[in-house]
Amino acid sequence: MSLINIQRHYSSDIFGMFARACSYIGGGLVIVLAYSVYATGMSVEFISEWALNVLGLSFIVLLAALLFGAVLALLKVQKLRSYNEVEAQNWRQFGLQASSGIATLALTYTLLGICLGIGGLSDANLSPDTINQVIADLTAQFSTAFMSSVIGLPISAAMRTILIISMAAPSSSANCCNQNHFRLEKKT
Repeated sequence: MSLINIQRHYSSDIFGMFARACSYIGGGLVIVLAYSVYATGMSVEFISEWALNVLGLSFIVLLAALLFGAVLALLKVQKLRSYNEVEAQNWRQFGLQASSGIATLALTYTLLGICLGIGGLSDANLSPDTINQVIADLTAQFSTAFMSSVIGLPISAAMRTILIISMAAPSSSANCCNQNHFRLEKKT
């Protein structure tokens, strides 16, 4: 195989993995949105606007990047574990680190929201006329704080669990080889 063909195969393999990771994340997002619309009766636009207001664009972008890394690692583990155990372990570790990064991000934004809320409270001029606005601002910051954990920690736990199970479950080629080995031993 020529060097150009190897490079084409490698680049199409990478593109395919990226496309699959985006498809899984997009599909999961569609399922979550569909369930949210069904459960709440709110529109997708309202839910999206709420997520941007409560969580913030920076949290959503960082969460998406870490989730993409974890899903990409899972796909690489699934592909490599039957013939390259060492490389599969490396990708598994990358995925576990990305999943831990999701938990760290969620907790960081939780603490950030609490700090901003308390900071806003300490700077506020409390009087009977301003107390309603101060409490509204405080609850908005706390909403950001706790929703980041409510969303981030379960995603992190789910990705960690899937990555750990992905290496424990036998691959299809390993099953095939083990069954053939069993058949050979049985015949002799």
